[in-house]
This record gives sequence, structure tokens and C-alpha cells, in this order.
Amino acid sequence: MKVGKYKINTKNIRAYIQGNIRSLAEKFDIDFLKLKEHEQEQVLFRDSVSKPSCKEKEECDCGCPIPKLYMADKTCEDGCYPEMMNETEWNKFKETIVENKIPIQYPFIWHEIKEYISDDDIKLDYKLISTEDSVVSLGDVKKGVIAEGAFTLVNPLQSILELNRVQPSCGCTTVDFPKTIGSIKEGVIKFKVDTGERSLGVADLWITVTYNKMNKLNLNIKLNVI
Repeated sequence: MKVGKYKINTKNIRAYIQGNIRSLAEKFDIDFLKLKEHEQEQVLFRDSVSKPSCKEKEECDCGCPIPKLYMADKTCEDGCYPEMMNETEWNKFKETIVENKIPIQYPFIWHEIKEYISDDDIKLDYKLISTEDSVVSLGDVKKGVIAEGAFTLVNPLQSILELNRVQPSCGCTTVDFPKTIGSIKEGVIKFKVDTGERSLGVADLWITVTYNKMNKLNLNIKLNVI
């Protein structure tokens, strides 16, 4: 069904409502409705690769209202931009653009790039750093002892992986880590826990690893201070 030049169907109505709600959330700073960071980036991306005529008229040639539909999950009717990707897909999508030095401009072959991203790639990207075990249990440790351990990390990608930040949850824990991990290589994060700074009893500590700028991995250290 069409009303004027607008296509009226379930997807378009849902997208229009979703886009308007998100637009209002951004305008009035309603946190729980606001776009997430990877979604915000995609809105800017959509704006960068859409038709120049759409921006001039502030309305797509295909009848999509701007900027509201930019904030919805739905793709443009005329193929100006892709459907909103989840965080894993978006990170892989960006990585593909950077690695191949593809200019962000109209017309943009986004659909061809997305075809390069297989299910296996997405699974790898989700586990950019995988570990033999993301939990290390140190068992019983006498108070005052410096307990040591390590996590072995694996980079399964065909590119160098950058560790941007490795942050312990407690000041009692210090870490030593590599800045990068080579392609299909292992890296080790070593840690020390000063139990003299801990109270007696079970301790559940965390190390948050930020890698490739936007991705995070949480590593868990368990011990019982006696």
C-alpha cells in the first residue's frame, strides 16, 4: 500500500516508530532508550554513504523520512545503507573497510562488504581473544602472600590484535601484559594479588581487557584468603 510516495507496510511503520522514539531519546537524553555506541556510529555511517540528493531535500528519493529512519534498524528502501548490524557484525564490518582502505562515500558497496563476513568470521570476531580458561582459581592462600597466576590469550585473526587496556577490579592486583598479540599467536597476561590488602575469606576478582579499541573480555580470579 502507498500513501503518496510513501510505502505503508508493517516494517516501515515499525521503523518509523522506532526511529522517532530513538530520535526523541537522543534529543531529551533518555538513557535507557538512547542508541548504543555501535548504533550511533552506524547512524553517522548511513549519513556519510547516502545519496547527496537525500541530504539536500532532507527526504530520501525512496520515501524514507530523514533523519528518523537513520535511527531505525531497517535498511533503506533504495539500498542507501544497510540494516542496523549488531555490535559484533559492525566491528567486523569496520575492520573490513579499514583493512581494504575502502572510501566512505556514495555510492558505497556495503552489501558486497557484508557478504565477505561469513558466520565463521563473526564467531571469530566475537572471540577475538579466546582463553583456555577465563577463570583462574588459586585456592587457599595465606594472608600476606603474593599470589601469582596467568591467563593465556589467543588471537585467531589474520591481523595483529591490540590490547588497549588491562584493568584489575581491585588495587590489590597488578598485571603485566603484551601491548599486541600477533596473528594466530598467543599472549599471556600475568597477574599478582597482594593478599595482605585483602580481608579473610573468599575473593572474586576481575580483570577487564579492552582490545581493538571497542571490544572487552572479562577474566576472573578466585581465591580464598586464610
